[in-house]
Amino acid sequence: MVPVIALWLVLMFVSAFTWFTHLEERKSARKLVHVASLEYPASQLYSYGTHEFSVSYYTNGQVKYVEGKQQLAELLSVPNSLIILNTTQAKNIEHNRQGKILGINGTHALLMTN
Repeated sequence: MVPVIALWLVLMFVSAFTWFTHLEERKSARKLVHVASLEYPASQLYSYGTHEFSVSYYTNGQVKYVEGKQQLAELLSVPNSLIILNTTQAKNIEHNRQGKILGINGTHALLMTN
């Protein structure tokens, strides 16, 4: 009986650890920054909306923040700009043919302007 309980506890711990790690990865901008830096190394990366620690961390502080809708509208008129922003906003921008989504990670997307 004890080995069964021990095995069950180990399986529960591994499952919980995997689940929590997956949740944390969905909050991180690591994958999006990685795509931007690998595929577009010479391009400036912008962040609109929340100023997440992970965007700044994974870009070594080289991200530029877009403040407000007016600045975002101006940036959308500059071709080939890379922006990390809310997935819903990115989908709306793509739908309006102002950019293309290059990647989605949880609630954030990487968008390149047209």
